[in-house]
Amino acid sequence: MNLMTLLDALQDEIINARNVPLMNKCAIDQNKCLEYLENIRDALPEELLEADRIRKESKNILDDAYRKAEEARLLAERKAERLLDEHVLVQQAQIYAQEIIDKAHEKARQYRDGAMAYAEDVMTRLENMSLKTIDELQRNRQEIQQSRDRVK
Repeated sequence: MNLMTLLDALQDEIINARNVPLMNKCAIDQNKCLEYLENIRDALPEELLEADRIRKESKNILDDAYRKAEEARLLAERKAERLLDEHVLVQQAQIYAQEIIDKAHEKARQYRDGAMAYAEDVMTRLENMSLKTIDELQRNRQEIQQSRDRVK
């Protein structure tokens, strides 16, 4: 069952509850209401699992960026060492190695910036989804309260 159906069923259970004589209260089927609440909880984790998946994906992207940057750095170091071993090309090798290292740092920065921007975008979308869900839950709770007030 979807979340709205479960909330509607819980609301109906409350609305249709029997009034207790001489009291401004009603008797509800506690087990049935607890079952609805349990089913509602079971219906919520899809978004939470999606949030966790997005967080892990962001971490994987960052890890991949750092790994690629490290590979580029190691490659640059190996190339630089080989060039330095050549006696005639020592000066050129140093310049070239520094360019490779600078490019590797720039690529690492680009990977990191891209991953961070992606992670921020994902977190913003997740926050917006969560806020919409919270707003919907609050509206549903208000509807239940209004229904409860009408029954009183």
